[in-house]
Amino acid sequence: MFKKALYLLPPMLLHAAIAWAQWQPQTVTGVNPNHSILSIAAVDENVVWAVVDTNYEGTPMNFTPKFLRTTDGGVTWKVGTVTGVKNSFLMDIAALDSNTAWATTNNFAGGGGIYKTTNGGASWTRQISTACVFIYFFDAQNGVQVNLTGIGRTNNGGSTWQTVANVPPALPNEFNLIYSSNNARAQAGDTIWVGTSKGRVYRSANRGQTWTVAQTSLGQNAQIHSLAFRNGRSGLAASAYDGTSFKNQMAETNDGGVTWTTIPAPASPMLTSITYVPGTANSHVLVSATFRPGSSYTSDGGATWTNVDNSRYYIAVAFASPSAGWAGGYTTATFGGMYKWVGPVLEVAERNDERVPIGFELSQNYPNPFNPSTIIQYELPHASQVRLAIYNLLGERVRTLVDAKESAGVKRVTWDGRNERGERVSTGVYVYRLDAGELSTAKRLLFMK
Repeated sequence: MFKKALYLLPPMLLHAAIAWAQWQPQTVTGVNPNHSILSIAAVDENVVWAVVDTNYEGTPMNFTPKFLRTTDGGVTWKVGTVTGVKNSFLMDIAALDSNTAWATTNNFAGGGGIYKTTNGGASWTRQISTACVFIYFFDAQNGVQVNLTGIGRTNNGGSTWQTVANVPPALPNEFNLIYSSNNARAQAGDTIWVGTSKGRVYRSANRGQTWTVAQTSLGQNAQIHSLAFRNGRSGLAASAYDGTSFKNQMAETNDGGVTWTTIPAPASPMLTSITYVPGTANSHVLVSATFRPGSSYTSDGGATWTNVDNSRYYIAVAFASPSAGWAGGYTTATFGGMYKWVGPVLEVAERNDERVPIGFELSQNYPNPFNPSTIIQYELPHASQVRLAIYNLLGERVRTLVDAKESAGVKRVTWDGRNERGERVSTGVYVYRLDAGELSTAKRLLFMK
């Protein structure tokens, strides 16, 4: 298990803060309060997209699914419909910014597809007609989708999709999950994981080009309702149904999903969504549960859990920062709708945590895109001479952030978007490169003025 995270708040004040941390209902005009929010994409602290289950607004299978979008952190929400979609569930949503998003649809009778908008949801274009469950985009061009019969990928923004060959075969109905939507997928760098209803996790380390599959320790009939990875190696899988009854289970991996070990899970039934909170120490996880009121979080990698809210049911959760998180309510009584995290418990960890990593790792910067600053985190399994620098796309060095001998541990560095002369850089894509001894790796980030 991970060592306990370090936070800005002293322990006594931290426990006092927990007492009043809560989910605050958001005002969303045009959506019935008992409608479920099935999937949330938090682009940053201001831009959030979500899809709504409106199946309860009229005659069964005679409904128009809706999406939500905010560009001011949830102060106001736009409610709209996806052009041409009716009598289908909007299952998942992926978003790049306030204008660009993709939504998957599925009516569980063979119909559905992928729809894309580039104008904030004013209009949508159908890209494929195959019923889809999961979707994720690494950038504006490269994306992955999972449907009921296979896995597809695109390298042109979804204009065309290719079925990935040689994917380990799915078991019957393995991807036909009604409750999961985007909760059962996770991503770190170029790696993406997808959980299934047969207790298995599919993994691709090259943006969907090739895939492997592993059976978790949760059981062959466990529905994996949620996945969360804090880097390319360490992650959690959560299940609330073992094939015969509701039963919370959780498994942990430290080798990227090749092997899994069962660990304690929260007591509340129907564990539907877990997520690592960006900008906090790595072991901070927030959990939402449905079919029983409650939400809880852990700050020790899942060894212990603290209840936050026992008044509502939740099904989806997404965080853009420690102070900007949203949860989707689950349809029952009037517990649906959108909620925003309120409370100081999720403080940014300014100091490096004390655990010794098991491998060399460079994480994706957070936030990304960013302005005015972003956090770059890396992990050193042993003491090394380290150099971390920012380069433009011509290969010219813009700023050296670290050039020193460092001890083993998890390190965090902030870049303020300035060059060596203290001048703000231009809007655009930059590369941050980490060299530690004989090891070297790089990732891209986007600075926006």
